Amino acid sequence: MASEPKKQPELVDGPGGDIQVVQDPVWQQEEFEEAFALAEHEQANAEQAHVLAEQHNPVVEQQDDALAKQNNNPVVEQQGDALAEQNNNPVVEQQEQNNNPVVEQQDDDQARLSLETLIGENRWEEALRRLERMVRDGEANNGPVPTAPSHDIYRAHPELVLLLRGEEYLRIKRLPNAAADATRFYHKHIQNLYRSGTTGSSFVDTGVLKDIQDWENGSRATPSGHQSEIHMQETRQAVNDYLKLYFPAYRIYPCIVSTVLSTIEFA
Repeated sequence: MASEPKKQPELVDGPGGDIQVVQDPVWQQEEFEEAFALAEHEQANAEQAHVLAEQHNPVVEQQDDALAKQNNNPVVEQQGDALAEQNNNPVVEQQEQNNNPVVEQQDDDQARLSLETLIGENRWEEALRRLERMVRDGEANNGPVPTAPSHDIYRAHPELVLLLRGEEYLRIKRLPNAAADATRFYHKHIQNLYRSGTTGSSFVDTGVLKDIQDWENGSRATPSGHQSEIHMQETRQAVNDYLKLYFPAYRIYPCIVSTVLSTIEFA
């Protein structure tokens, strides 16, 4: 059915003699609606053109591709995971501490001293730390405790640990008014190491460990005076024999440890 032809506006005389244009109200509303619809259509076309332009922009495409690769790249994800682990990983924290220039300088100073020099100068704890690193780096054979981790000197080589820790305990105890300090050292560095009361080796339990326990509880007098020198010499000899047995480098080059015994004359 054909649409009704649009009615032309009429010209009429106004009250003051002016000519007025009279528009059909129905057709006037239709014209307004058509104009509004046309404006909406033109705005939609402009927005679509803007979106298409951005989608084909090579800079935007490159940024989008890079972002997509990062989000889906397993290497990038792995790097992110590794970074998160580093922030919470105590091992990494320890490695960062090892890179501290102050700590490195201390290690360098200690590295200039040989193991036999440390032992000869009664620097028992420093000697133990040197041996601990050697065990951790795989420079020692499996110790006398077969079930112990081979890279843990405190579990795999308790006799060596207690020989040195026992001498450090005696050194502190010989200091003036240091009995309380020696007791603290015993609880923190000896008793806490073997809380079950055993080192895993009955030979060590009934030997050097029992000696230290007896000194601490007072059932046996600690070596003093000339006896303390003899005891230190015996400890050096025991360490020397132990190194030859479980540390291949000292077995191949016995001269390395021979100077341990020459630092102080035998009584």
